Amino acid sequence: MAKKYHNPALQQEPIGEPAAIIAPRENKSLFRWIKSTGRFMPHQSDQFHDQKRTDELEDILDQDEEVDTEE
Repeated sequence: MAKKYHNPALQQEPIGEPAAIIAPRENKSLFRWIKSTGRFMPHQSDQFHDQKRTDELEDILDQDEEVDTEE
């Protein structure tokens, strides 16, 4: 016999009848709703962005541009 799981997000509808539709909320966008429920999480790597590497790369690119303008 199959196990029965309880999932309140799922409900059974009769085959011959149209499914019930959840009315959209007029005052909230989907993004705001997700954010308000705590399900929206910023990307973790944003916290560990290494600004030093970016600055070093910009210095190297600036040096290349200076060499190009001197020629």
